[in-house]
Amino acid sequence: MTATHTALILETADASAVADLDRFAHDEARDLATSNPLLVHPGGRQLWVWLASRDAPDLDKLDAVAKSLKAVNAYVVVGTPTHGPGGFAVSHRDARRALDVAERGGSWAPVMRYDQIELVALLGCNDDVDRYVHRTLGALAADDESTQRLRETVSSFLHNGANVEAAAAELIVHRNTVRY
Repeated sequence: MTATHTALILETADASAVADLDRFAHDEARDLATSNPLLVHPGGRQLWVWLASRDAPDLDKLDAVAKSLKAVNAYVVVGTPTHGPGGFAVSHRDARRALDVAERGGSWAPVMRYDQIELVALLGCNDDVDRYVHRTLGALAADDESTQRLRETVSSFLHNGANVEAAAAELIVHRNTVRY
């Protein structure tokens, strides 16, 4: 229990593909350089998986199974690798939150990682928070291309400590564009 634990939840929409989930779990364990995954069949079309490793695994390696998962209408959600006995439960809770985000958003990628959607998962805790975000962001939440560029610019600006020149270099634009 003193290892780094990474929880996965595999799910398929195809009842005939449920048997394939065990194979995918073992493939993912191998890809992440772990062995002997703990598998739990909670019922339905899900498989819960825990991987134990000395260090946090390179989760980017999970993208290798995306095509195979898509072929059987399956996906995997991944919790944050967390160390120690508490990490076993924390990583699974993160995977469940990632699953909730996917279900609420109605969008399914073959591999969904909590560390990539953590802010969305935390904001989407309930309908009141969602309403607040939509009310506060207003038009900034729009899906059009110019609004997306604006969000990327603001994100880069904040990520670079409000440094206009660093944000401009990262975005490969003139510093006046960032200021504008």
